[in-house]
Amino acid sequence: MTAPLRPNYRGASGGNVLLQRALENFETRVVGLQTKAGLLSFDSQKQSPAMAPPPHASVEVSAVPSSGRFVVRITNPEYVNRGNQYKTPILHFLQFSPNQNFSSGVVEFPISTQTYYSVPVEDVGGTPGNPFSGYFQWRSSYDGEHFNQPIRSPNVTA
Repeated sequence: MTAPLRPNYRGASGGNVLLQRALENFETRVVGLQTKAGLLSFDSQKQSPAMAPPPHASVEVSAVPSSGRFVVRITNPEYVNRGNQYKTPILHFLQFSPNQNFSSGVVEFPISTQTYYSVPVEDVGGTPGNPFSGYFQWRSSYDGEHFNQPIRSPNVTA
């Protein structure tokens, strides 16, 4: 393995000594931050270590009367005193099923940082104008691969 090339700050600064020192100080600070974060060396063949999932989010599931819509509101853990020490975005994976055990009719929503859903019953297998009930299930992750345990809502009817 060869040593990384060091930038030519003298040439980059056009001979300006103050700019050269600023660039050198900036590099020193970035390397220090990368070292602290464990990011100093990058190897595309090496997988990142498993990341622990975040604390559970607080979720409220309801139905808007006579609208044929379910409403899901997710509150990230840092806003309900459960932590999120990294202050990193949290990805949520939301699912719906008319069955409590999620054995059939499961509708999966894309994994995202979204925290509010207004879901028409027709998007989860219902018919507009007819009461439709089911359960929501959610879990969260920092990296989209390592999720916390799923939590299910009580039965909700829209």
